[in-house]
Amino acid sequence: MILNAVRDFLRGREDAVVFGGHAVNAYVKEQRATQEVDLLSTRAAKLATELRDYLNRRFRLFLLIRRLNKSEGRRIYQATQSGNHFLVDLRPVSKLPAARRISQVLFMEPAELIASKVIAYHQRRDKPKAKIDRRDLTMLLLTFPEFKRDGGLVVERLQAVGADQAVCDLWKELVAQEIKPAEDDDKF
Repeated sequence: MILNAVRDFLRGREDAVVFGGHAVNAYVKEQRATQEVDLLSTRAAKLATELRDYLNRRFRLFLLIRRLNKSEGRRIYQATQSGNHFLVDLRPVSKLPAARRISQVLFMEPAELIASKVIAYHQRRDKPKAKIDRRDLTMLLLTFPEFKRDGGLVVERLQAVGADQAVCDLWKELVAQEIKPAEDDDKF
């Protein structure tokens, strides 16, 4: 429900790109559950206020915004008795990444998304969320096998953001691993 409203808000906009789990879901057949929507924006703080106000009006909710880690990033959330329910994370960028319009909403391009997931996987390798990053990478590489090679667009994207050698080595490991698609019988 909230996701659909966020997508409605983003339709036709040029100042925000969806990345993370919802971007992965936009490209792969087998989607995964994910809660908050991750956005990159050239005007994250102002966009957070606009989006929060839109969601407040549409659902008559009382949503809050907080600053993320002393940066210009923002998180829209709903405070409840059981804890905070995170809805949207907005991260500031000086320039939007390469993006593709799907249903009038900008989603991070596949090669850019794969590179960002490799970086996230490396940063969270010893944490539970790393398994989600690994799964996202597997699904993206099954969907876009043309990117699963040493060199090419993913490596260019990693180099463009200044990824260190450990991240590039991780990408080489991922390229070398065989990935087999799930079979229908695997569910039983």
